[in-house]
Amino acid sequence: MVTTFPTTSSYFVELEHHAYEIDQLVKAVEGAIKNKEKYAAPKVSSSRPSHLHLHTCTIESSLFPPEPTLQYYGRAEQPNPAYDFFTTVREKIAATTDPFSPLTLAPPSPDVVRPGYQYHRYFGPTGKPTLSGTKVYLPGAHKKNHLASLEPLTSNARHEWHAASKAWDLEHWIQTVLALDPAVDGNRKAIYRDDKKRFDLSSGLQICWVPDGEGPGAGIELKLLITIDVFVNMEAIFTSLPDIGNDLVGFVLHSLIPSQTTTTQGVSESETRAAALRHFYSCLRPAPDLPFNYSARQLQPKEMISKLLPFQTRTLRLLLQREQAQALDQDKKPIRSDPDGFWKGYDLGEEFGRVGYRRLTGDLVPFAQRHQPVKVDRKGKGRAHSQTPELEMDNLIDEERELLSTMLDLSGVRGTMLCEEMGLGKTVEAIALVLLHRHPLSKPRPFSTQEAETPNHGSSSRAPKEVVPVIDLLKGAPGLEDDAVHKWVIEENTAFEGRQAWDENAKLDVTEVATTLIVTPPSLLKQWVSEMQRHAPSLRICVYEGWKSLQKGVEKQRAARLKAQGAKNDAAKKRKNAQFRNQTRKKYAKSNGGARVKQESDEEDGEEDVAVVVDVEEEVSQDLKVAVPVPPRSRRATANYQLNERPRSPLVMVEWWRVVMDEVQLHGDQTDAANMVSLIPRKNSLAVSGTPARADVKDLLGSLKFLRVPILPHDNRLWHRLQQPSFRPAFEGLFKSIAVRTTKKEVAGEFNLPHQSRFVVPIELSAIELHYYNDTLERTKERLQLPADPREARPADWVLDRALFRSCLQALRQICTHIQVGQAQAAGGRGDQRLHLGRALMTMTEALNKMITDHTSEYLIETRLQLRKMVRKAQLTMLDETNDVRHLTAINVGDFSCGCELTVQLYEKVRATILKQLVPVREHLAQLLGGREDSVEPAGETSPEKPQTQQERDRHAALTATRQT
Repeated sequence: MVTTFPTTSSYFVELEHHAYEIDQLVKAVEGAIKNKEKYAAPKVSSSRPSHLHLHTCTIESSLFPPEPTLQYYGRAEQPNPAYDFFTTVREKIAATTDPFSPLTLAPPSPDVVRPGYQYHRYFGPTGKPTLSGTKVYLPGAHKKNHLASLEPLTSNARHEWHAASKAWDLEHWIQTVLALDPAVDGNRKAIYRDDKKRFDLSSGLQICWVPDGEGPGAGIELKLLITIDVFVNMEAIFTSLPDIGNDLVGFVLHSLIPSQTTTTQGVSESETRAAALRHFYSCLRPAPDLPFNYSARQLQPKEMISKLLPFQTRTLRLLLQREQAQALDQDKKPIRSDPDGFWKGYDLGEEFGRVGYRRLTGDLVPFAQRHQPVKVDRKGKGRAHSQTPELEMDNLIDEERELLSTMLDLSGVRGTMLCEEMGLGKTVEAIALVLLHRHPLSKPRPFSTQEAETPNHGSSSRAPKEVVPVIDLLKGAPGLEDDAVHKWVIEENTAFEGRQAWDENAKLDVTEVATTLIVTPPSLLKQWVSEMQRHAPSLRICVYEGWKSLQKGVEKQRAARLKAQGAKNDAAKKRKNAQFRNQTRKKYAKSNGGARVKQESDEEDGEEDVAVVVDVEEEVSQDLKVAVPVPPRSRRATANYQLNERPRSPLVMVEWWRVVMDEVQLHGDQTDAANMVSLIPRKNSLAVSGTPARADVKDLLGSLKFLRVPILPHDNRLWHRLQQPSFRPAFEGLFKSIAVRTTKKEVAGEFNLPHQSRFVVPIELSAIELHYYNDTLERTKERLQLPADPREARPADWVLDRALFRSCLQALRQICTHIQVGQAQAAGGRGDQRLHLGRALMTMTEALNKMITDHTSEYLIETRLQLRKMVRKAQLTMLDETNDVRHLTAINVGDFSCGCELTVQLYEKVRATILKQLVPVREHLAQLLGGREDSVEPAGETSPEKPQTQQERDRHAALTATRQT
């Protein structure tokens, strides 16, 4: 697609009567009718020869008439003068011009479109106005006498450039151009522009009428036409600005220069990511054919038993190229440049020549001279089969590419994303790469004595298989008991002696080794070991089971180091004391008559420990933890903290020759395993996965971070732009530079795939499995808010959660395999999770006992909750003072069969029993009172002057006790 300038765009808006000023419209129409011949056919041109006409934008706005009447509260309707003015204007335009013939209101002028300042009364006369959209003025009009107000125009470029930005100058490119104008007040606090004007706007106003047969408006509809011409100052556009200013200039260029790929308006962010994911798989290509007269035998490792297939040989050569292997005898070194598709050349005509444009950042680069038009071979000669029309039409020649700046330098990325389709031998290709591209200082390991004596060690059916050693610091390095291996280890240590370098990520000095580290999920650990023993038995394999397996050895070594340091400190203290005593003896030797004073020797016997570092090929499981350096803290200068330093992971203490990460999509870019692997120092990287992105294009960030691609994994803005349809050439060029993918369909003729046979084997669930399945099904219905009875109707506002439905359906399918399969569900209440049976595989009897225990615990928990609610309800019932039987009601609050009638019956029964018991008490009280009133005290009983006998005091105490009772 050849781009010609100026480019064009158009918008259609509707202006209500409050969005334009009728008095300014009347003034403009009267002036246009008077100067009709003067304003006829204005020519679009720039007053300066250094300005390029880049774009022409047309805004067609329909003017809605005001209301015919005005309504006031408490008064009758009044005629609207604005409606009369509008009718007059409409009649004048219809009488002056023909339908669809525009009437020029104002010739092109730079001050027609201005920022949409909103002045509010509560800000006061000195208050700062706010910005909202743009405003249209007549040339030379005052800033408060605008003709029309335009809301921000809808543009997909804004969402592609800045998805989350709400700044006024990023709502539309017109507002961005106004914000970059040094004559307009800046809208940002930071400095983002200089005194050079990079864009000029020349805007003209026209009005026309179109027939409309509806309504009483005489069949006339008015349309205000705003034509905006954008000119670029070619003398200032190449001058750099601060980062914010460069970003604003890039947004304008992205909006006005059309992309090679189509952009769909109104597409959501999720749909854009889904489209980018589909395009990722469609743009990947297999490795190219081998060069002419290139022998494929060079790519077959001698130590490898299996013979590589032709497409595997091509892929292996591409992997070697990406790792910059010296064995390929490459003629040229990697060029420092951006991937294909980042830059595109544009021909601006004879006057301005050619420029290079990088859409991702908005950079423009001028070329020294204008070259001849680039010819593209349409017939296919000299074209690589992996190229696409978007990448072929970048219109750049080699001389021009040398002038371009580099943002994403992939020359330092020594690695590849190996995305072969499942079943095409990704593991075999990785093993062949390990065998064929060794460290330049490393030598192949010889066979041990045991391996040499074992017959048919090269057979794929070797039996028995070797036991793969596991790294254990307590036992030392494995395999050193063999003389040949021990000699080879010593030679390797001698070759790499002194090769250390400072690693900025790990913050320590790392030792270079010739080992390949393979990071794989635990489920694929045995497969990797089996494949390497089968295809390459000469490889020395060790398994690293993570930091926990080394913790005991590290603690033991640390304790031994502390003990040795303590003994050394004690010896130094002892030697210092002996020196002090010897000095004292020498000082007082003369006073002893010259007698010989026995001196203590300061010499001590030392034992030297020799540590042997063994270079082994390791295979790392997923059980990794972050081994980041200790954060700096304030410490006392006089204290020694060396003995208390935190141990570091052995993975970051050496610089590996190669790190292979299998199933890279499982780790993403934020997990502990991904962060750990990104910290591991290495020379080469290989990300292996048949599906590098499972459900979202964001999964690719993990691969980019692992391969140490610069900038992109750490800049969310650039990564967001790269996913958009307008940036599709850059997206395609990036992943074609670092990824390779072969599908079965593309290489179907190079090998014979066995015919796939499917067998359906029905199974019958046991009673325990069926119960567990039904229990999970009930919980699933609760999560999906489905009725227990399928015959019942669902609520009217019920909506199916498709993601949750797929998750629940997958869980039910997994139960059919085994009740413990796929229990990694999100916790959150009874309706949100299944009964977890643990990771250890159980028999059905053990699972039944576990389910009984879990259900019992769940029953007890729910029972306790119910009792708490009952107690709380009883407490609230007792607070009701108007209820005489509240205590009895509170006692029976938990018995749901007891109602008010039972409560009244109990009350009457208790009342009769109490009255019956009070009869003898009352008789006894009357006998004690002797016929007197209970409220009258006996004469003289309370007189303190009269003494009481013991009988009277006993009588008084009994009377008092009876009263209290």
